[in-house]
Amino acid sequence: PGPEHYQTRLAEVAAAAGADLVFGHHPHVIQGAARIGPMPVFYSLGNFAFDNPRMVGRHRDGLLLRLLLRERRIAHLSVLPVRRDASNGVRLVPPGSAEGQAILAALVERSAALGQAIEVGPGGAQLA
Repeated sequence: PGPEHYQTRLAEVAAAAGADLVFGHHPHVIQGAARIGPMPVFYSLGNFAFDNPRMVGRHRDGLLLRLLLRERRIAHLSVLPVRRDASNGVRLVPPGSAEGQAILAALVERSAALGQAIEVGPGGAQLA
């Protein structure tokens, strides 16, 4: 699933206002990432922590952004896969595992539809 028009418009407004990063969460599924100028945009990180009983066992995959900041700027950004378990507990999934690769593959595929390449390595994923 790709971002809705309102999501891309909000990201454009944030970029024009000088934001360094935009990340969304509402759709409950992983959506693609892209850049607007130098600003990274993650349209939806999926379900990181969501304890509504109706969501148990559904839309369990999510993403965690790991940022290194230097002088109030993003010096490095990587993406790590997470998954909620049967109790809705969130756990980090090793990026090199089959499970981690499957979660990151959703980001790669959905980002490609937005024209953004994603590099996946043993430490997670990055915007190319």
